[in-house]
Amino acid sequence: MLTLYPELKPHKEHFLPVDNLHTIYIEESGNKDGLPVLFVHDGPGYGSDPFCRRLLDSERFRIIMIDQRGCGKSTPLAETAHNRPDVLIQDIERARQHLGIEKWMLIGMGWGGFLSQQYAGAFPETVLGVVISGYFVADEPGISWMLREGAPKMFPDIWHEVMKDCPQGSVAEVLSYFSKYLNGSNELLQIQAAKQWAAWVAKISTLHPSQDLVDRLTHPHQAISLARLGCNFYQELTDEPVSSAAHLKDIPGIIVHGRYDAISPLARAFDLHQSWAGSDLYIIRDAGHSVRDPAMVDALIKSIGSMADRIGGVSKLNG
Repeated sequence: MLTLYPELKPHKEHFLPVDNLHTIYIEESGNKDGLPVLFVHDGPGYGSDPFCRRLLDSERFRIIMIDQRGCGKSTPLAETAHNRPDVLIQDIERARQHLGIEKWMLIGMGWGGFLSQQYAGAFPETVLGVVISGYFVADEPGISWMLREGAPKMFPDIWHEVMKDCPQGSVAEVLSYFSKYLNGSNELLQIQAAKQWAAWVAKISTLHPSQDLVDRLTHPHQAISLARLGCNFYQELTDEPVSSAAHLKDIPGIIVHGRYDAISPLARAFDLHQSWAGSDLYIIRDAGHSVRDPAMVDALIKSIGSMADRIGGVSKLNG
């Protein structure tokens, strides 16, 4: 089983204004002349995870990470205005142009897998290939699974522990409960609600309990963006249709999904694979949603290397 590469720090950082309100953070690490690879992080609201740098060979890849609007080091933190999937996709393209990259490979984690799929459809001429892990869509079925019909029934004990103060009714009632506190003026109640939301996400993300992930996601800075942006996206996107991946047939794709993913059921990844002629699907037996599961680390390192081998050289890609 393959394990993580050594820890890696960024060697270059950018703060790119994308409109009159938002500035996004971009970092680069690895080989500046290597194959350009963009990590599109999970969410909504996660921010980039330094852990993911260790999935790539720093001598082979030019590793790029972007904090989506309202996340991580992007400003303003947890801002919901002018923050929708379509503008996040445009931000990816702005970043590519800013960095002077002709074409790149995308690695999308969860929600970032959905954004990667949509970006590849909108800008196919810039995409060499896509690797997706834990494909998640913030549509009505996806939200219902995570907050009502799926995960709460798989983990009723954790749902009761974390969400005991939350209404046990419809998805709309759950979202309304959180929205009231997350967008209210009482900062103490705001942080309490954010940590409640983040704890639920963290505790169902891994196959085996991970206190490190719980601690990371429930940190106030992380929790507020994860909860506020997640709640806002879920309230706004429940009726938005998801485009098919049929138009990606000429773009190579690898879809990696944990069989026991409680955030997004395997059926979502299977359906994506069925509609994407150029894709391969790998179902990971001993993994959930998180990239921190050892079996997922192994599968992703292999899949990223396989995709890079398929893509080939890097001449002219870095501008």
